[in-house]
Amino acid sequence: MNVDVKLVERLASLTKLSFDKEEKQRLVKDLERMIGFIDTLDQLDLSNEEPMTQVHQVKGRLRSDETVQTLAQEEVFHSAPSHDGTYFKVPKVIKGQ
Repeated sequence: MNVDVKLVERLASLTKLSFDKEEKQRLVKDLERMIGFIDTLDQLDLSNEEPMTQVHQVKGRLRSDETVQTLAQEEVFHSAPSHDGTYFKVPKVIKGQ
């Protein structure tokens, strides 16, 4: 790809940016370096590599979905300061009408 001041000016107009003459020259050099780097990456043989969805492969972070024994309702309400047998009773904290 040919990078020149004309391309930088076109990109600047598309992005609504403005650059002075020195900045345009610096951007030409920077874009050439970036494209050169991408060209270098394109030359790598990745035929034996599996595509990745993330930089770090995350495996086994989720626990298995298993049924486990839970506390009985009576045990839970035994230590509750106030309940009606189905729900915990708590003081009203929202002032209403």
